[in-house]
Amino acid sequence: GISNSGNNNNSNDLNRRLSKNQGASNEADQFQGLDPIAHTVALGLVRRSLMTSASSLDPVEAAATVVALAQNQLPERVAKMLLLHPGLQNLGRVIAFQRRSLACLPLDSEAATAARDSMDQMTATIMCALSL
Repeated sequence: GISNSGNNNNSNDLNRRLSKNQGASNEADQFQGLDPIAHTVALGLVRRSLMTSASSLDPVEAAATVVALAQNQLPERVAKMLLLHPGLQNLGRVIAFQRRSLACLPLDSEAATAARDSMDQMTATIMCALSL
């Protein structure tokens, strides 16, 4: 009986670990293996880019982008760029932080303008790097 209860405890522990890993895998699949915050920022930028330049895109690429966005997924080339260059994911997280700061912090006019300018520059940088 003693060794059997030890095996049950080990089995329960293993099942808990597997279920935690499975949840992590589902989250990774949902965000294409990217940081969730960076993924969300990139989705917004791709949507913005699509709205402003839809007429100049290749029709096949535009259709694939629309399908990906409808499923809250990034176009494959954008997801690959973010995975290959973790610095771009970091930049996405910084942009999200700046947005939250602007929305939540009581900044004076000068500080708010400086924060917006900084965020605009970072946004332009990541959009250029991702070719959006």
